[in-house]
Amino acid sequence: MEYMLKCIMRNPVGINDESEEIVMNDHILVKRYITHCCVENAMANLCDHFKIDFRPLFLFSWDLGFKTTAPILADNIHYYSNFDVCAEHYFEFAKLYLGLVCNAVNNDATDITNLLIDGNIVLITSNAYNLPWNSEVPRVSWPHTFTVKYDSVKKIINVTDSFYSDDIVDLENLNEFNIDQCFSVKIAQHIQNEITPVLVRDRYFDILKYNNKNEIYNSIEKFSNWLDVVDSIEKLTNDPSYSSNALLVRKLRTIANGRYNTKCLFEYLRWPDKYINAMSNIHIKWELVKNMFIKIIISKKLELISKIKKELLIIANLERNLCHEIVKEEDSL
Repeated sequence: MEYMLKCIMRNPVGINDESEEIVMNDHILVKRYITHCCVENAMANLCDHFKIDFRPLFLFSWDLGFKTTAPILADNIHYYSNFDVCAEHYFEFAKLYLGLVCNAVNNDATDITNLLIDGNIVLITSNAYNLPWNSEVPRVSWPHTFTVKYDSVKKIINVTDSFYSDDIVDLENLNEFNIDQCFSVKIAQHIQNEITPVLVRDRYFDILKYNNKNEIYNSIEKFSNWLDVVDSIEKLTNDPSYSSNALLVRKLRTIANGRYNTKCLFEYLRWPDKYINAMSNIHIKWELVKNMFIKIIISKKLELISKIKKELLIIANLERNLCHEIVKEEDSL
């Protein structure tokens, strides 16, 4: 392949509960937010670069989808109710509340390179399976988004993909990549101000009201009820040998992370501690469910299924009640 991978040495990593940070000159920082999906991570890195609060991105995070048509649990559950993974879903909120404007551009490698040389930052979506710096096992074939910038001094392309790499990756060109989508990133003149949280809160009320109607909480109950048919490890996930990195566990991890990110959104909105603590408790319970599934996959014993069913019903009630309480109380203000 006609590319060069050149990992720039990084400073010591500073770790906290939410991220792993690497300080890098004037490049877009390689900073891993461990509760973020790849799109959120890429956009958070951009927001850090431009000193923007990225928490409005989490307007999508409180979600879940479940169907009953597939024979394997991993194929029936998803972290979005519409079973979709799409970078564009974030761009509306990014434009409105972050001042980041992401416009689709031609995905031709030469055109993208010219944009980069002209000083543009771009987001690229490609198949995660084919990325040479992706060392995750197993590699999964699904859309993956990362940030690309041009180093005018070294005359080389910089990739910041903190989801898969602890280092900035240097590329000589983009010719060997199958680029599915590309978006140029611009900073709008109206950056965040004191009324932004108010605007975010008003929009979020509409989303929460919709959540009361779109069966998110019923979907958790369906998840619990579907577990009655599980009589083998093979019905849980099609890659049980990877245990904590199996597809089912990846999806459950993303669902749990979404609740943590929602807690961060509540903090951004400066909502009462009772809401924040309730969502924190929900996050802990989803982590418990995820870990119980890992234990089942490793031990090959299904005895924990009954406990998981009960935990899921508790979670469904906690989420439903919290959503109803927020809508009722905040609507009355």
